[in-house]
Amino acid sequence: KHANFIIAQKDCRSRDVMRLIDVMKERVKEQFNTDLELEIEIWS
Repeated sequence: KHANFIIAQKDCRSRDVMRLIDVMKERVKEQFNTDLELEIEIWS
């Protein structure tokens, strides 16, 4: 089961979501010494 969903506001940009993902990964690494892996494909 997954609880990792990001719901963006209408004025949100893709770079905002990417930065949020980076911040979440950094904080999990700092607090739990665990690397999160993306299960999505990112098209640029």
